[in-house]
Amino acid sequence: MLDKLNEKTINRIDFEDISKVTYKDIVNSIIKEPDISDFKPHNICKIDPRTSNRIVYSTGRAKRPHDNRPISTKKQEFSCVVCEGKTTGIIDKTPLSEGFTFINKNLFPILYPEGYKGTNIEPGKGNIKTEGEKAVGMHFVQWSSNYHDKDIHNMPLKDVETVLHRLAILEEKMLHSKDSFMPSTKDYESEEHFGYGGIIKNYGRLVGGSLFHGHQQIIHTNIMPGKIKEDLKFREKYGRTFSAFILEKNPEHLTLKDMGTVKILVPYFMKRPLDTMIILKNSSKNYLHHLNNQEISDLALALQINLKSVPELMIKIGREPAYNVIFHTGPSVGFYIEVLPYTQETGGYEHIGIYICQSSPELTVELYKPYY
Repeated sequence: MLDKLNEKTINRIDFEDISKVTYKDIVNSIIKEPDISDFKPHNICKIDPRTSNRIVYSTGRAKRPHDNRPISTKKQEFSCVVCEGKTTGIIDKTPLSEGFTFINKNLFPILYPEGYKGTNIEPGKGNIKTEGEKAVGMHFVQWSSNYHDKDIHNMPLKDVETVLHRLAILEEKMLHSKDSFMPSTKDYESEEHFGYGGIIKNYGRLVGGSLFHGHQQIIHTNIMPGKIKEDLKFREKYGRTFSAFILEKNPEHLTLKDMGTVKILVPYFMKRPLDTMIILKNSSKNYLHHLNNQEISDLALALQINLKSVPELMIKIGREPAYNVIFHTGPSVGFYIEVLPYTQETGGYEHIGIYICQSSPELTVELYKPYY
């Protein structure tokens, strides 16, 4: 298997620098991408009336090449489509200390700008509602490095900062473009944004990581993610963001590291062993692109320490390394991150709302301590 994507192997570069193109350019590059049309989602959203969870439908994602493989006890060598250059057009490419980080359009998107040129969606009109059955948007993948074995946990810290800066630039481009077809999402004292963003990282096949070449995902959509709705409801109930609340209420002995502008902690209500949170201390900031250089630097270090320790600890406790990283962003919600290792399956009681955790916050802190 190749160990990196070489410059000569790159399939196509649509844009070198995402900051120098328009929102409309990005949308049109998706519409013109020939391969994506084979895996377009249904552009339908349903809402569970009990939980307000949003459900979108994308049967094309079942065709991802590394999904649904049978479990085997034999060592298997899979090719990496990224290292082989089999990606959609690249829309951002930035040098690192070694190699480069890049962003391309997701070949198997959960959202698509269907109708952007038609009568249903007009750029700049904001005529797509935030609720209802129409789900539109865009879905991108950011590859931490062109090197297959390099990711946030083992890259030079300055490179991790670069990765986060490029992700922030794309987020800002999506949410601030005046030619967006998304509705305004201004709330409380928040500045005006258009639509909603969603940044995640999946690592491991057990939690949706279909490729092991390190990457993050970002979406832009008219749908308010359920977690944003939860965070807004929390603010309405308590008069402050969750990030401000947890900084005050979480016991100090559950703090793993105070890094100046961010704090890493184990929540006192930990649902699963090894769960952690990275909290931005300035709770008035709501998006990744709101963070200043020092906050990005501290966040990069926090993520690096955390994501290095999680797989090693999972192996020690007899679990296959797998985790999700969830960026909580949105209008007036207060920026924070959840790191959720897949350390325990979901049982029946969890489905009725009673979580049974097979560890405790205090024991989890003790496990993490050697890494901090």
